[in-house]
Amino acid sequence: MNACFAENNAGALPAPSATPAAVASGPVNLSVRPHQQMSASSTTIAVSAIFVGLLMLCWLWDAPNIIRSIPFPTLDETATEGDGGKQIGIVLLLAAIMLVGIWDRGLSFVFGLPAIFIPVLLWCWLSVSWAIEPLVSLRRISLTTIIVLIVAYVVQLLPYRRVVGVMCVGFVFVLLADWFAIAAFPMAIHQSNEIDPGLVGTWRGLHSNKNEAGAFAALCLVMLCHETARTRSLVMLAAVLACAVFLFQTQSKTAMGCVLLALIAGGASHMFFNNAGLRRTVQWSVALVAVASIVVADEVALRFAALFDDPGALTGRVQIWPVLMRFVADHPLLGSGYGSYWAIGASSPILTDGGGWLTTIDHSHNGYLELLVHTGIVGLILGLVCLIVLPLRSLFVSNLEAGVSRSLLTSVLVFGFLQNLLETSLLNRANSTWVIMLVAYCLLAKATTVQDVPRLAQHSAVPLKVL
Repeated sequence: MNACFAENNAGALPAPSATPAAVASGPVNLSVRPHQQMSASSTTIAVSAIFVGLLMLCWLWDAPNIIRSIPFPTLDETATEGDGGKQIGIVLLLAAIMLVGIWDRGLSFVFGLPAIFIPVLLWCWLSVSWAIEPLVSLRRISLTTIIVLIVAYVVQLLPYRRVVGVMCVGFVFVLLADWFAIAAFPMAIHQSNEIDPGLVGTWRGLHSNKNEAGAFAALCLVMLCHETARTRSLVMLAAVLACAVFLFQTQSKTAMGCVLLALIAGGASHMFFNNAGLRRTVQWSVALVAVASIVVADEVALRFAALFDDPGALTGRVQIWPVLMRFVADHPLLGSGYGSYWAIGASSPILTDGGGWLTTIDHSHNGYLELLVHTGIVGLILGLVCLIVLPLRSLFVSNLEAGVSRSLLTSVLVFGFLQNLLETSLLNRANSTWVIMLVAYCLLAKATTVQDVPRLAQHSAVPLKVL
């Protein structure tokens, strides 16, 4: 376990050596304005506080409902608005991080968005022009973009270890709050008045439902396993056990299955990058699996199709997906426009395409299908290339900066990739899983980009890796 989740320095770019002149004159950075070195500590504290504020908004916004035993509202055909208070809070966080960043780095700071986000975000913005409800679409893509910018700016301003440390503290704090809620507040456990009887008795802590709680606990487990291996701390090991119990009690099968595979993938990425023989073995294995999948494609297709004959399969998801695929068949290229299918009022297609309980939900339980419905085939392809293919290539091929854990970033992103097969978090505004994925994307982009010109000159034999 330690080998899989310890900090990965193998294959990292070497640190630049100091010249005699630099040693004599002390550390000098001509690109930094005079006040910056003096304010480095206060900048770190301010950015860390903004980051904590974002995490708490995403993780604990629904906590007051749990504490006061207020039922969560259900959707109806008039529902179009998000939570105004949460949106205002996120806008204020963006304003705060921009002020701090411009003061610390100058105006060019605001353009520090990783390149992988630009094509897919531009397409989502463009889709507003053909959205069923343009104003709703505009508001939702604005919020998604703001979240991306906040996370990108936080990662740009903080060192890797500080980002991971803040996340770890945040995870542990919310995990403890969840355990306290289980003991103190009845609604922290799904009660007998739930519409779905399968939810009764499952834990959600301070989260809106057991699936959100499961996703939080799974990502918390990834983080704590990594930190336990790094620090070999008994306290962290106890936190891992507490997190694992909470995850089990949510009975979120998607989260439990995905986190196991994600932890395995994290360990594999560490071994894969540092073992040329293993790389060749994996490459041949992938080729063989691809050939085998062609041979058994018909049988797999028949078994998958059989799922749709059982309305209860995958906890009812198979009743949602055919409805959405019919919409895609009518709007294959462009889709409905970003965020312009669910909960947009009386013009919401699900009100006419579906029926019954389908009209009370607000997502497809599949992040890739959601992207296809909202942005068409073009948006799906852009999303798959920018948010899956390119990051995976960097994780398994590129050198990372010293001290950056390849296994941690792989585990977080693989969890998100797998979870989106049965849940919807990809490009989903302030969804907590998406926010943690964003942190991993930005850390990876920062770790695979050589930003220091003198260092680049010293190591010109090392190719510039840009995610």
